[in-house]
Amino acid sequence: AEARVTLPPGAYRVKLVTASGVEASTLLNWAGRVEAPSAPQEGEALLRIAAKPEGWGTTDPPPGDYGVPPGQKVVVSAIPLGDSVFMVWLLNGAFYSSSSRVEITVERDTELAAIFAKELVKNGDFSSGLLGWEYGPQWAWSAAGGKAELQVSLGKGESLTAWIQQEVKLDFAAGIANLTLRYDSLRDPLGKGLVDKFLLKVLVDGSEVRSVDLLNTSSGFEKILLRDLAPGTHTLKILIEVARAGGAVSVQFTVTLDDVSLKATPPF
Repeated sequence: AEARVTLPPGAYRVKLVTASGVEASTLLNWAGRVEAPSAPQEGEALLRIAAKPEGWGTTDPPPGDYGVPPGQKVVVSAIPLGDSVFMVWLLNGAFYSSSSRVEITVERDTELAAIFAKELVKNGDFSSGLLGWEYGPQWAWSAAGGKAELQVSLGKGESLTAWIQQEVKLDFAAGIANLTLRYDSLRDPLGKGLVDKFLLKVLVDGSEVRSVDLLNTSSGFEKILLRDLAPGTHTLKILIEVARAGGAVSVQFTVTLDDVSLKATPPF
């Protein structure tokens, strides 16, 4: 028999019990916008909410099939479980949002899937200084205010390649990995027109996956999609290449890095 129940807004403890007697529970804050899962009735659209991979997270309202009147707005939140982190929402199989809480308008049958992942980078926000990172030259790097900072002064005809890297461990085959980082750079105005190179490069296992010309783009937030990462240890490396041509005075270069993240999820 089918039961359709409208839940009033409030906090609910949901308990799941497997056939072998294993119990798991989670606390859901229910806004009362959508009914408990039930097959759509005549005239309603099907909204299928999913959480993938199974067991890595859940949603509020919980995963399941819902009958929704066409044109109704629905708010859904992603809730990671254990050591998982939320990665993205997929709407009908396509990227929709990287915000953990989204609102969609259901016009027709729709699938909204929360994708969860494991965070591979440790101390990617540099809240613990440069702990967990290797870098060089060591005299050029420091950490302050939750950011890694590179400061270099170059004279006429000088160049330098600086780097910071971390080895990350992947315990499963990743179908998709999302690599992100935030950067900001500053070049001494005295060096305008006298700089040959000011590049930021991102490498995974020695292969370049992104290059940014800091002479043209001084700051930004890079999002890099990686596919089919094999289990094992991988090296994430960020290179800063600077070079000067002429000029009588030294030129100061500064680059800060923050929010370095590599989230991986298995195929689903």
